Amino acid sequence: MAGASPANAAVSSLVTGSRDAEPHWPLLPCAAAALIAAAVIAAAGAVAGRRR
Repeated sequence: MAGASPANAAVSSLVTGSRDAEPHWPLLPCAAAALIAAAVIAAAGAVAGRRR
């Protein structure tokens, strides 16, 4: 079952790895979440710059 968001998938994978005592590093979901966060920050900065 796919998660609702990249961040959800990353956290779910980390929790599952913790329960199994086997670390899983979800690189793709973490990278996707980081890119989405960067895009949102850039968009907020652009909008804030136009408010003047």
